[in-house]
Amino acid sequence: MKHRVLQLPLDFIAELMKLMLRRDAFYNDKFPAISESINYYKRTKGDLNNMRKAVEEMKSKQEL
Repeated sequence: MKHRVLQLPLDFIAELMKLMLRRDAFYNDKFPAISESINYYKRTKGDLNNMRKAVEEMKSKQEL
């Protein structure tokens, strides 16, 4: 089975990561589906900590 590798420009990834690290809820026309998902998790008390942990893990992996 062949796997497709999605290659995205670094500036696209950087912009997305900046949005994901925001603590407030937001909407971005460039990333509508992701914006909606992030807003859902940030506005739901039970999932707020899970979202924060996931973003912090992604950030720490990026710093390595």
